Amino acid sequence: AKRVRYLEAVVPLLLELNAMSTARVAEYDFDRRTDAYRGFQTSHASFTLQQLLILVYHFLHDLHETELGIRSNASHALRLFIEVEQQHAQQ
Repeated sequence: AKRVRYLEAVVPLLLELNAMSTARVAEYDFDRRTDAYRGFQTSHASFTLQQLLILVYHFLHDLHETELGIRSNASHALRLFIEVEQQHAQQ
C-alpha cells in the first residue's frame, strides 16, 4: 500500500472486512467484519471514487455470503456508494 498512495486508506478497511476468527480455523470474525461495515457507513464520504471502486468489488462478493448480517451490510454499503456516485455526477 505504500507504493500506491490511494490504497493506504482502503487497505485497513479491507483487512477488517476480511477478518478471520482467532478461535476457529477458516472462519470469519463476524463481529470485526460488522464493525468494519459500520465504520464504512460513517466514513464513506471521505473515500475517493477510485477507493470506493475497490471496496465495491468486496461488497459485491459479500452479497453471496451465507450470513444474512454480512449480506445486509454489503447491500447497504452498495447503496451508499450509489449515493456518493450520484452526488459526484451532479457536481
